[in-house]
Amino acid sequence: MLEIKRIHEIGGWSWSRVIDVAREIYKLYKEHGNGYISFKGLKNPEDIVNNPERYYCLVKDDEIIGVGAVLMSEGKIMRVCIKREYRGKG
Repeated sequence: MLEIKRIHEIGGWSWSRVIDVAREIYKLYKEHGNGYISFKGLKNPEDIVNNPERYYCLVKDDEIIGVGAVLMSEGKIMRVCIKREYRGKG
């Protein structure tokens, strides 16, 4: 089943789990972003948690397969990335 979840909804509210999810997101951007993802303001995974953007994860069977960031103050969709093996699946 596919779900859209915020970072804290994936593993609970514990800080260590939130940081683990941020690391997964950062890794997904690095490995599947094809060089199109802007890392402005993201020097390390912890910056994802402290960033003004809200991150929404596409989760399938407890695996993060995609992520998108929304800058709520301006209503802009920012960084969007899907794992390669799930692209073009409809």
